[in-house]
Amino acid sequence: QNVSSDAYCFPLVCPPPRAHPRFLACRLMLHLPPMDAAIRRALLFALFAGSWLPPPDPVRKPEEGASPSSADAAGLNISVSTETASGDVPVMTFSRRAMQAGGTGTNPFPNKRGASFNEGDSNTPFSADVVAGSSVSFLEVLQLLTLQVHTLEECASLHRLQSDLDEEAKSLSAGLSINSYLGRLVRIPESLVDVWALLPYPEGPLKSRGSGEKRGSILGLLIALYEHRADHGAGPSGGQDETGDGHGGARSLTANGLKWLLRFVNALVDGAPSVAAAVKSATNGIPVKASTASSSGAGEGGGATIWSIDDNVRFTISGMLSNLPDLWPKPVDKSLEKESSANKEKKERGKAAQQRMLEMMKKKQSAFVESMGTSESGGEDKVSGPEEEEADLCIICRCDDADGENNGPLGFLGHVQRSRVGQMRACSEAISKANEGVESYSLFQRYRVVGHMGCQVRETEAMDSRPVFCLPRGSIVTVLKSTVSDNYDILSRRVLVKHVSEDTGKVTEGWASVQSSQGYVILSPLVSLCYENTRWGSTRPIIRQCGHAAHLKCVETHTLSLHQRAAGEQPYDGRFAANIDDGEFLCPLCKQLSNILIPRDGCATLNDAEDSKAESDDAKAEKKSPSNFEDVFQRLLTRGTCVGKKESGSYSEIGQKALADFGSHLMQAMAVPWDRSTGSRKKKYRRWHPSIQRWDYEEEDDSLTSEAPTTVRSILRLFRQQHIAWAAVGHSAAASEAAVRGVEEVLPFGSFSKTDEPWPGYESGKDNDPMVQELTRTMAGAAGLLEVLIFEMSVQLSGTTPDFDGSEPSAIGKCLADILCGYSWSIDMKAAQGGGANLMERERLTLWSQITALMSAMPCHVARDGMLSQRHEARAAAAEMWVSRGLGTNSDVSGEPPVPLAVKQLFQDATPRLPDIEPNWGSLTPFANEDSPSQIPFRPAVATAFLYMPLLAWDLNTLAGAVFSSILLDRNEFPDSEDILNCARLLITGRMIQTLITPHGFDSIDGMEIDEEDEEGRWDQTEFQKEGEALAKLYSHCRTRVLM
Repeated sequence: QNVSSDAYCFPLVCPPPRAHPRFLACRLMLHLPPMDAAIRRALLFALFAGSWLPPPDPVRKPEEGASPSSADAAGLNISVSTETASGDVPVMTFSRRAMQAGGTGTNPFPNKRGASFNEGDSNTPFSADVVAGSSVSFLEVLQLLTLQVHTLEECASLHRLQSDLDEEAKSLSAGLSINSYLGRLVRIPESLVDVWALLPYPEGPLKSRGSGEKRGSILGLLIALYEHRADHGAGPSGGQDETGDGHGGARSLTANGLKWLLRFVNALVDGAPSVAAAVKSATNGIPVKASTASSSGAGEGGGATIWSIDDNVRFTISGMLSNLPDLWPKPVDKSLEKESSANKEKKERGKAAQQRMLEMMKKKQSAFVESMGTSESGGEDKVSGPEEEEADLCIICRCDDADGENNGPLGFLGHVQRSRVGQMRACSEAISKANEGVESYSLFQRYRVVGHMGCQVRETEAMDSRPVFCLPRGSIVTVLKSTVSDNYDILSRRVLVKHVSEDTGKVTEGWASVQSSQGYVILSPLVSLCYENTRWGSTRPIIRQCGHAAHLKCVETHTLSLHQRAAGEQPYDGRFAANIDDGEFLCPLCKQLSNILIPRDGCATLNDAEDSKAESDDAKAEKKSPSNFEDVFQRLLTRGTCVGKKESGSYSEIGQKALADFGSHLMQAMAVPWDRSTGSRKKKYRRWHPSIQRWDYEEEDDSLTSEAPTTVRSILRLFRQQHIAWAAVGHSAAASEAAVRGVEEVLPFGSFSKTDEPWPGYESGKDNDPMVQELTRTMAGAAGLLEVLIFEMSVQLSGTTPDFDGSEPSAIGKCLADILCGYSWSIDMKAAQGGGANLMERERLTLWSQITALMSAMPCHVARDGMLSQRHEARAAAAEMWVSRGLGTNSDVSGEPPVPLAVKQLFQDATPRLPDIEPNWGSLTPFANEDSPSQIPFRPAVATAFLYMPLLAWDLNTLAGAVFSSILLDRNEFPDSEDILNCARLLITGRMIQTLITPHGFDSIDGMEIDEEDEEGRWDQTEFQKEGEALAKLYSHCRTRVLM
């Protein structure tokens, strides 16, 4: 087929990915009759220009010589239309006041006939011009219709492939076919049969090049919108600019998606042998009849169809779709094609000449630089730098960093969202293990009574059996057996529980309900409660990127324009998909949801080229190769954290602003504002101090006391942003890798789990792998955010005159290195117990033991989403305030935060009484010298708690993000592969120990499903023996030190 180059037309949405068979039945919702009714209502709303009800029947023009009386015309405000637009039926206009007057003798329009919601449309007769001028979007409706197409064959075969479907789902699946699908498209409800606005011309107001029948059906409404909406270039005014009126690419997407749907239906009734052939015909723009004739019955386009379509339905749809303008592309004239190819070759020759001219200019520039005495390496850097960054252009202003230097540094658009996939997976695995057996009575079988009325235990499974005992709220029970009775609803799942009284030791067994028939939760799994109440919380940040670059100020201008259009009630790009109040917007190029701009690596400093010069021989001679792993980790994590005068003067203000915006948007995405809570909570929290209403304490608005002359200002908020960035690095990478592991593929002969390589194509193209690029950009953003944090610590915590010495590493790098090395204050306890510590060292160890009790109770959540109550969040903020000000245990001053409960409880239970914590305890020194932070507690790190957590107590995905992004700070000396492997080995070993010390943290050999194909070619027998012995020794050590 010789068709034009614009013949291709793509669907709005891609086919949905493979899913677990358990969730495939959910796709049947797309084919429910209420879904078709909702789609029809939305299309009517778009056709009638924002009115849910059809326009009323018109009043015909009176015959010559007859006219309405002046009294009637004045009372009804009716005016006779003397001009008709494009041959439409002449109508009389009337006002809403006349419509709302009710059906009287003089009012021919009773108010029960649908009045429009738009006051401005009350005097405008319904015609093709009204449809063409409508700005109501129906993009989401087209997406639903496209998903119906993609899931039609899959849903029609569910009743054959899945025997465990319920009867309603089986009935719905068995009734799906091509014929039933087309019948649904042309079905008209009784309420729309005689509506004037939907009648064929000339009885109705809308003309059609097709038959114009069945306009009240879904297909008829789609055809009417295709022919008369100006979005598609078919209206009276012709085509419009796709970017006009603030719609952006929404008009183009709607036009292409609508044309694709109509092509698909046309291909079905023309004899497409399968849904895939119809989809291919609609996409390529080649009609089925022509392709069948040209392929002589072979391939996808030929052969007989595998279904039968009712003749009446086929003829009706063919008549409706006949002669539609520009539905199928016209054949291309070969002479015009030759002309266009000649023009294309001419343009390509011009581009090649322009490229040659640019290369010649670059060579002259490099020669000029060399003539000025620039070093060879410097000249190469300055010449090759722009070439390497040539591909990254701002999608808004189409400039790079050199041309758009006034718009801020380039960054990459992405979307960060809260995710609880880890919690859901842990709970599902716990429940599956609990159903396997109960011999060990482990945590997976334990439930807690959460109902405020307790839990009624009965003698048998029957709901009306004799009651045995009523367990009070908070009781812990063990589930021995679980069943669902046929006599009750699925919410009333019955379980056999066993309860042992803590006071008397009495054992009680009986049947109880997990939930009542009204959905009232009675028993909650203890493992889910433990996961929700953990230090790190149940929510993690996940970042996904579209890969498009933009300037900081360009994005700010773009989002500001969205807010201005929204405030003026004007349409804007993404008004139905993005919540601009939460900082969301659509990528201007690909329309992917975005809410952050990840700055490019190195934007925090001004002159990276000068800072990355080769070091002097003396500096290289001073460096010594580390003798052990501890020295390796100390060097890796502290060498790029020193802030000297040279580093402090090279920071870029606009780069720091870009990184600060990145951190603030991360924090905004992970925090749900309290103003969305209930009215009682709002009223309660308004009475609290402003400092504890924030997520983290800031001292900038508080008056300083004599006891705490030094402030932490906004450092704790920056710590929170850094923690979220580290978690985003680790969990985004883990989510990307886990997304391709263990995907269950459903085939006609069965289903099996398919484990793919998590990094496909990495060996062939390391630099172009999308997962590697996403991870690299996120790590670069986290590393840049750490640079800003270290610089702000040096400025805000060093008093009025910061001293940038440059010889001491930052306290953050020192804390991370100590975590990997296992350094802690508890190591000195053994020497102190043996009498090898002086008085000052004993006081220091006592202080460490006191604040450790506080840190063990501090939450380290990266999301403020309601998992912690507002009361607990306020207590955590008050504890941060107490730590930051360095208040002691005797500071009971009005207006000051109280002593934290954990510290107060420690002093009450300790015998003999512990010495009091003095005011201004610890240190605020941001650099790690001999006394800080390993020797003296660093108060901001104590307030945030996570920097003093031992390795095995960490969320290791977050710790991995912290380690691997922090080692990128030193641009003079990047880590080599051996350094990265050493960090990875330590983290993997820590994760293995966490698994081994967790009760039922791993499956036994009997419960494992070993893939023999996966084992082939991995290890030989010697390696199996070596690794097996190492694991056995590690497991024995863990049981000796922890479990026993």
